[in-house]
Amino acid sequence: ASITVSPSTATTYYARRVGQCTTTTCASVTVNVNANSTIAAGINRTTCLNTAITTISLATTGATGATVSGLPAGVTGTWAGNVVTISGTPTASGSFNYTVSTSGGCGVATATGTINVSANRTVAAASSSPTLCLSSAMTNITHATSGVTGISSSSDLPLGVTASYASNVITISGTPTQSGIYSYTINPIGCGVAIATGTITVNTSSTAPTITPIAGTICPNTNTTLIASGGNAGTGSVIRWYTGLNGTGTLLGTGNSVVVAPTTTSTFYARREGTCNTTVDAPITVNVKSFVYAANGTTSSTYCTDNSGWHHFYSGDEIIFSVQGDLSNAPANYPIAAITDNGAFYQQTEGPGTAPGCSNNENPNEERFEMERSWNLDMGGGAANGSYKIRFYYEPAERTAIEDAANAWIAAYSSCGYGYKYATPNGFYWFKNSGSNYTAPDYEGTQYNATVSSVAGVTYSEWTGINGFSGGSGAIILEPISTLPVELISFSTVCQNEDVAVKWSTASENNSMHFEIEVSNDAYNWEVLATVTAAQFSTTLREYSITHIDGAREKNYYRLKQVDLNGDYKIYSTIYHNCNATEPNLVTYPNPSNGEFTVLLSGEEFSGEVLMNVINSEGKLLSERILEIEVGATSSIVSNLDLQPGIYYLKFTDKTGRSLIIKHCFI
Repeated sequence: ASITVSPSTATTYYARRVGQCTTTTCASVTVNVNANSTIAAGINRTTCLNTAITTISLATTGATGATVSGLPAGVTGTWAGNVVTISGTPTASGSFNYTVSTSGGCGVATATGTINVSANRTVAAASSSPTLCLSSAMTNITHATSGVTGISSSSDLPLGVTASYASNVITISGTPTQSGIYSYTINPIGCGVAIATGTITVNTSSTAPTITPIAGTICPNTNTTLIASGGNAGTGSVIRWYTGLNGTGTLLGTGNSVVVAPTTTSTFYARREGTCNTTVDAPITVNVKSFVYAANGTTSSTYCTDNSGWHHFYSGDEIIFSVQGDLSNAPANYPIAAITDNGAFYQQTEGPGTAPGCSNNENPNEERFEMERSWNLDMGGGAANGSYKIRFYYEPAERTAIEDAANAWIAAYSSCGYGYKYATPNGFYWFKNSGSNYTAPDYEGTQYNATVSSVAGVTYSEWTGINGFSGGSGAIILEPISTLPVELISFSTVCQNEDVAVKWSTASENNSMHFEIEVSNDAYNWEVLATVTAAQFSTTLREYSITHIDGAREKNYYRLKQVDLNGDYKIYSTIYHNCNATEPNLVTYPNPSNGEFTVLLSGEEFSGEVLMNVINSEGKLLSERILEIEVGATSSIVSNLDLQPGIYYLKFTDKTGRSLIIKHCFI
């Protein structure tokens, strides 16, 4: 017989036979009960990929072994000494739910837990590597991330710039207040070692420089160095110099210095132009000695020399006179420039007659006018060295005054038949005396061609070819044509093999002593070629000639100077001669004519504007015409001269002063 029992603890069971006859003694058996296996509760772990987990230990009872499942790769579980041990380095990321089951004892005990393995963080490259200027807001730099939960630290960001994290993005933003090149590092929170790195370049702004002042006043057109320094030279900046504000006008140069040569007081401007900014201007005014119309009696032995070699004589800061040439032979405290201003122009009648007396056959001779202003340069006995130029500063009204006065005189005394002594515009000429300091008025001397110009609103005449010093001015001389000492009919030159024959003829002479033939190769510097005795008194045609030996080898200018018995003289028109050029030919036809005739002029060098003067037998100028003559041959019809029947002289003068004269009869 048998029974089934399920004791939970050790229990003794008894059995006996019970019959009709007897009941036996009990037989007993004790059933011992073993306890079920147990295991401690599972433990959760969180770790990073490829990072060893903290060991999990689970104690067991009643078991002789255990199995573990659901572990990440790289992690294992073992049982020994009633302990289940889970350890290792996970090589896969994710959330792993593991189970531990005991074995070899009563019952099966289990424990569960979770091992979370986080993937390593990633950080993308910077969205930009900005270059910006100090104190300028920066466009945000971003780094995209994964596996990041925040920022643990940052380094090497410029002041004013910070890093922040949100939604898997590291953002760097702000306004830098410190310049330089910054290589920053951002350490994110998360598994792995990935960090955010990049570069921020903060450029420096510039500040304006300071310009070293220029003391006193400088000579016009003289090199002066302007120097700029100080201030902050920002990134990529250079100093640029201008003639106008805010980069206007002319760019003079780039750098810390520039050379200028102003002719008048001028302001210049320097500024820094760089990567980040352009500064305000730093101005400097360079004071330049000014050109003036000097007051009467102004003198100076002090001069400055400009880049063109002009020596500017100045009193205080005012330039009164200028010379170009070598002044080194002047002794100490010389040369002395002086300006005289009479306040009104000078006028003189030569006499013995007067202009009002012309109607009574009086001879006033020359009427002379000289500008109120004159100049003088005293070399102190020092010799001139070479040729010089001068600039004489005068008020235009001073010249106009004598031109107007001369014209008014001609109109007022028409009976005198006044004409200009010299064939220059309005009879005006510049002249200089020789041998002594100039004392106004002289009215006449060596004449000079001059160009008129102005500087800073001050008018000047520039004279060339001066070989020695004294002084001079500008003048006009009128002559009563009817009383000319010599009535010149012709003055001409003719080639004769290697020589040049110079010929002239007079209709009458009065008080004439001699003639001087002068020659020049530039029409400025003259020398006497020959002196020929005059007739003194004559009312008939007289012809003269001299020979210039070897004169045909050069191109020369010739002029005729007539000297009176009293020493007065007159210089007649200049003529130009070139034996290698085609000789000009002059024909008028018909001759005689009844008022209209043709002029035929030919010759290579007789061209351009030609002045035709009509002169009567008394030497009086009656009419003027301008003819346009082309190179080669040109014919021009002349009419409407309104002349009385008689013999007249037609004088043709070209732009060089060369003249041709022909007789023409009107019927």
